[in-house]
Amino acid sequence: MKNRAGLLLTCATGALLVGAGAHPAMAADPAPAPPAVAPSEWWTNGVIEIGGRFFISKQGGRTAGNQRSLGKFYEYRDLTPGPIGGFVFTAGTKDGLYVVDIGGRNIGYDDQNYTFDVNKAGEQYFTFVWDQTPHTYNDVATTIYSGVGGNDLTLSNGFRQSMANQLTAAAGNDPPRPTTNAQRTTIASLIDGNLNTFHLGFRRDVAAAEYRWTPDEAWDVKTDYTRIRRDGTQPVAVMTYQMAPSGTAAAERNGRVMLEVPKPIADTTHNANASAEYAGTTPWGKKFNISLGGGYSAYQNDYAAFGFQNPWIPNGSNSAIAPLDNSYSLAPDNSAATARVNGGVDLPFNSRYVAAMNYTMARQDDQFLPFTVNPALPPQVISQAGLNGGNNTLLLNNVLTTSWTPNVKSTLRYRYYDFDSITDPISVSGWYVADGNILEGPHTYFPMAYTKQNASADGSWRPLKWLTVGGGYYWERWDRDRRDVNVTDEHTGKLFADARPVDWAQIRATYLHSERRYDSYVPITNPDAAYSTYRLFDMANRSRDKGTLAIDLYSQDNVTLTPTAGFRIDDYGTDPYGPSRELGLLRDESWNAGLEISWRPSRDVTVMASYMHEEIQRNIMAHQNTSMLDVQIADRIETFMIGTKAIMVPNKLDVSANLLFSTALGRLGSHAGPVFVGNPTSINPEAFPDITQQFTRFDLQARYAVDPEVVQKLGWTGETFVRLRYMWERAIVDDWSTVNQNYLWLINPTGGTVFNKSVFMGWNNPNYNVQLVTVSLGVKW
Repeated sequence: MKNRAGLLLTCATGALLVGAGAHPAMAADPAPAPPAVAPSEWWTNGVIEIGGRFFISKQGGRTAGNQRSLGKFYEYRDLTPGPIGGFVFTAGTKDGLYVVDIGGRNIGYDDQNYTFDVNKAGEQYFTFVWDQTPHTYNDVATTIYSGVGGNDLTLSNGFRQSMANQLTAAAGNDPPRPTTNAQRTTIASLIDGNLNTFHLGFRRDVAAAEYRWTPDEAWDVKTDYTRIRRDGTQPVAVMTYQMAPSGTAAAERNGRVMLEVPKPIADTTHNANASAEYAGTTPWGKKFNISLGGGYSAYQNDYAAFGFQNPWIPNGSNSAIAPLDNSYSLAPDNSAATARVNGGVDLPFNSRYVAAMNYTMARQDDQFLPFTVNPALPPQVISQAGLNGGNNTLLLNNVLTTSWTPNVKSTLRYRYYDFDSITDPISVSGWYVADGNILEGPHTYFPMAYTKQNASADGSWRPLKWLTVGGGYYWERWDRDRRDVNVTDEHTGKLFADARPVDWAQIRATYLHSERRYDSYVPITNPDAAYSTYRLFDMANRSRDKGTLAIDLYSQDNVTLTPTAGFRIDDYGTDPYGPSRELGLLRDESWNAGLEISWRPSRDVTVMASYMHEEIQRNIMAHQNTSMLDVQIADRIETFMIGTKAIMVPNKLDVSANLLFSTALGRLGSHAGPVFVGNPTSINPEAFPDITQQFTRFDLQARYAVDPEVVQKLGWTGETFVRLRYMWERAIVDDWSTVNQNYLWLINPTGGTVFNKSVFMGWNNPNYNVQLVTVSLGVKW
C-alpha cells in the first residue's frame, strides 16, 4: 500500500514538473481570472404531518398470569396509541445539479425511520438510513425468572425450596414428582405468585450508509456500510434433569424437566461492501462491462451462553442427577470476507454473455464452552480448544442469451457452487445432555463439504403474432461428502405458452416435470438405530409435477377478469412396506384456484377484488418396528380481498378502502399402516382437533385538502390537508398445540412422563380484536 501511494505521489509530482517545464513563459504570467458565475438559486419543498392515534376498542388474547396480549398485533410494527409525526424536506438548485432529501416517519416509536440523501447529479450520491424494526412476541409476557434480558436467569432459593417441598419420592426408577391434587394446586399458586412481567421480543436497529461516484459515463464506484444491532429477548425451550439415583434409561426419560425461558438477544452485525464497474466498447464494436468488488461481514454476540436454574432444586442439593445451574450456548462470533468479479459482454449473432464469480472465506475461532457448568460432573476431553476453522465457498455463474431471429430466442446457463470446510476433525471423549449425568459419545466430528451444479437450456419461439411457445431442460447435481447420500441428480423438463388469440383474452400456461434420484444411500449413523432408514427430504428420490394457468379476460366496460390455477405434486418414492422400512416424507402436494377482478367505472374510481383457494396435503411415514404409522397433514386456506380508490371531490377529497379476510383449517391425523408380513400389529389411529384461523382487516383512509382561502386567512400559503385512517384487525385462532395449551405450568397428574414438572412462559396467544383511529394534520409547501 505504501509503494502504491509513493508511486502515485511520484507520478503526480512528475506531471506537475513536466507541465511547468512545457510553458516556462506562462509560469510568470498572472492566471486569467475565471468568469464570474452567479450562484445557483435554491428551491425547497416539504411536508410536515402531525397527529395522534387511539384505540376505539382493543382485546388481546389471554396468556399467562391472566394477561391479555396484543403481541401478534404489534409483531413487526409499533402502533402504540399516542402522538405521531413525520416529515419530508427536499431542497435543490434550480439548475438541477444538487438535491438534498431528509425524511422521517413514526418519530419516537420502535419502528421509526429516518433518511438523508444528498446528490450531485450525474456524479456523486450519498444516502444514510437509520431504521428500527421491532419483533414482538408478547407485550406483557410473564416468567418465573429474574434477570430477564441478561445471560443469568435466576430463581430465589425460597421459591425453589417451596417448589421442591411439593414433590414426592416415587417408587421404582421414577424421580420425585407431584402425586396429589393438593400438591399441584400449591405449585400453581407458587408460580402465579412469583411472576415477573416483561416485554418478550427484540428490536433491530439498522444504520446504513451508501456512497456512489460516477466520475464519467464509463465508471461507477459504490461503497456501503451497514450496522445491525439487536436487543431484547426470544422464547426458547431448554431441558434439565431431576433423575432417580438408579440412572437407568427409564429414569433418564422420566427425569427430564422441560422449561421455556427468555433467551437474551444482544448482538451486532457489521457489513461493508465496495465495488468499481467499468463500461466500455470491445474491439469488435460491442458494449461490455466489468465489476470488481469485495465485502466483509462480522457478527459479534455479547454473550457466549446464558445460564438458568432448575426451579425444583433448592440450594445445597445440587448433584450430578439433579443440577441446579444449567447453561445454554448461543451463536459464536464469526466473520466472512468475499471477493466478487462480474460482468457482461455483447457478442456477435445478437448474443450477450454474463458471468459472475464470488469467493467467500468464513471464519470462526471462539473458544469451545465447557460441556456442562454442573460442578458435580467430571470434565470431558476435546481435541482442540476452539473451532479455529470455517469454510470457503466458490460461486461461478454463466448466462448466454441469443436472439437467433426476432421470433426465436435461447438462454444457456451454468452455475457451480462449492462449499469446502477447512475445519479439522474434532474428537470428544463424551458430552453431557443438558447438564445431567447422561453421557453420550465418544464421537469424532468430520466437517461437511459439497458441490452443487446447475445447467439449463431454454428457448422461446413466436410462430404467430399472438402466440409464443417455449420450453427448457434443467439439470441439478449435488455431490456431498460425509452424508447418507453421495450424489443426487435432478432432471427437469418445462413447457410454456403465452397466447392472445383475440383482443379480449390472453392465456399463460406452464408445466414442468422433474425427477431427482440418488446414486447410493448408505446411512452414516448406527445401522441399528431406529432412524437409520429415515429419508431426509432434500436427499430422497423425488418426482415433481407442477403447472400454472392464468387467463386475462378484457371487456369494453374497463373490467378485467383473471382466473388462475396451479398445482404441485411431489412424490418422494419411499417404500415404507419394503425390506428397508423407510421413514420420512412420502408425498407433498398442493393446488390452488382463484379469480381477480379489476374494474374502473370512471377515471376517478378503481375497484379490485380477488379470491384464492389453496389446499396442501402431506403424507409422512413416522414410525416403524412392529407396525407403521402414517401421519396425514392437511391445510386449507381461503383468502378474499376487495379494495377501492376514489377521488370523491377533485383536488379536495380522496378515499381508499381495503378489506382482507382469510380463513385457514389445519388437520393432523395418523393412520395405522396395513397389516402385512413383518407387520402383524397395527398402531391405533390418532385424531387431533382441527386448527382453525381467521384474519380480518379493514383499512379506510381519507385525505381532505383544506380550502386555500381558509389557509391564506390563517397566514399560510402552502397546501394544508387532513388525513383520517380507521383500521380494524381481528385474529381468531383455535389451536390445541398453542392457545388451548397455553399454560404457565404443566404438571402431569399420572406419573413419570417427560412432562411431569414442565414450566412454560405461556406467551403464545395470537388472538386479538383491535379498532384503531389515526388523525393527522399536514402542511405542504
